[in-house]
Amino acid sequence: MGFKEISTDDIDFNFINGFQKKYCLVSATAEGKSNTLTVAWAQVGHLWNRPVCTAYIRPSRYTKEFMDKSGRFTVAFFDGHADDLIYLGRHSGRDEDKLAKTSLHLVDVDGDPAYEEAKLVLVCKTIYTQQLDLDGCIDETIISNH
Repeated sequence: MGFKEISTDDIDFNFINGFQKKYCLVSATAEGKSNTLTVAWAQVGHLWNRPVCTAYIRPSRYTKEFMDKSGRFTVAFFDGHADDLIYLGRHSGRDEDKLAKTSLHLVDVDGDPAYEEAKLVLVCKTIYTQQLDLDGCIDETIISNH
């Protein structure tokens, strides 16, 4: 399967449903290895005069190490593959080759990881990183529920 590069102006995709109802994979490659995790907490928008994708990744996640080393990551959206995405979200690449236990096929797109089965892949460059500070939560139910 080949990927077709498109402008962000030409993307016709419901990102709210993509993140919340279907989930997606955030992946990164560093030092010749790739790792991925399933995320639902992310957003796409416009910031600092550019299109951006913000992914909220816990510091303890193995994929975050790859993201920090490479300064790049991909966000892949799928139609279907729910069992695979759930598996990838519940298991760590530190402990196993978790991708080998799914039906997904990792491919290289100009040095960045993507998946043959993906409906849409965003190739991203890290431009800002910060730890979320719970003191900033005004809605207290966020802390109690999450």
